[in-house]
Amino acid sequence: MVNQRSMDDIADFIFVSDEPRPSDLIVVPGTLHSAWALCRRAGGLYFSHFAPRILVTGRFSQQFSSFDEEIDAVFGRHPGCEEASGPVRAEDSRTEADFLRRILIHMGVPEGAVLSEDRSVNTFANAYNAAAMLEESGIPHASMLLCPKPYHARRALMTFQHAFPSARVLVCPADISALNKCNWSSTREGYLRILGEMKKCATYFSVEGMYEAATGPVS
Repeated sequence: MVNQRSMDDIADFIFVSDEPRPSDLIVVPGTLHSAWALCRRAGGLYFSHFAPRILVTGRFSQQFSSFDEEIDAVFGRHPGCEEASGPVRAEDSRTEADFLRRILIHMGVPEGAVLSEDRSVNTFANAYNAAAMLEESGIPHASMLLCPKPYHARRALMTFQHAFPSARVLVCPADISALNKCNWSSTREGYLRILGEMKKCATYFSVEGMYEAATGPVS
């Protein structure tokens, strides 16, 4: 491949992955598509005693005006996806967080161990609304394990580090074979998706005040 070095560098940047360590909580960024994969990763960490709580986030994607509209669009694009046919119906849920919560409880996670942030419509809001909720409730959050989609890993890490500047944030992505570090550049669709993630990382941290906040001292 002509640009193999650049491709490898992009993959190393986007597809962040850490070894899990005992933490205060596990966090699942809001999503509908691949929700089962993210919950399997989060549930596996919970049952392995890496954290006593799981925080699920998300109202619906900012592309849509309701969760029902998101369901129709996602299932229309991915009619065979696990979320469309699994034992937990998305249609019975009010938000992404509610759907994620129901999946985790179905997997055996105790209801009292699942916290929900259900107001956010993007990753930035996921992080900042979660930070406000945890601060207000007094729930420990000095360390956390993030369970995003593999290609969402860098943006999720950058955003949660920003919202939780004094916390130890580790990324433990879900196992999603359709688009991962090994195969992302094998199709045009995957290639454009990852370049889009690069652009989103830059966009998130180009808004007014972000330079000062991102490069300032840890609080």
